[in-house]
Formats: sequence, C-alpha cells, structure tokens
Amino acid sequence: MNCPKCEFYESEVIDSRKSPFQVRRRRVCVKCGFRWTTYEVDEVIYKKAMLKKKVEKQLRSIFKSYIKNLSAKEQSEFFDEI
Repeated sequence: MNCPKCEFYESEVIDSRKSPFQVRRRRVCVKCGFRWTTYEVDEVIYKKAMLKKKVEKQLRSIFKSYIKNLSAKEQSEFFDEI
C-alpha cells in the first residue's frame, strides 16, 4: 500500500483489529515514518447486510400498504393483537 504522504510503495502493519464487518489496520511508511489507518470490509458480509436492509425496507412497504387497506375497526383489532 502506498504512503499517502510520500507515495512510497512499502508500508508495515503495526496493529490490526477485527470487528464483525471490517478489519482496521494501522500502517507506517518504511521511508518517512508516516502513520495512517486503513479499513478493509469483507465483501460477503457487506452484501448480506445490504440485502437485509433491502428486505426490511420491502417488508415495511408491504406492511404499510396492508394497513392502508384495512378499515379503522380492523386496524384497531390488528394492533390490539400485537
């Protein structure tokens, strides 16, 4: 990975931490000693999270359209059951 300060092509990883969706790495330039952080996202986990958000959004819209078609009495009965 190139240094953002001097554009030297070599760097070392001095710290690496994993979280559920990404890996955070602290890097240091071999030439100038500049330190910076990179974040690596696991593409499979990211795609699953985005798919989950899309499905939740679709379910909300289906629920809203279902509620709109109910009468006031049916709506109150529906929410009483919940």
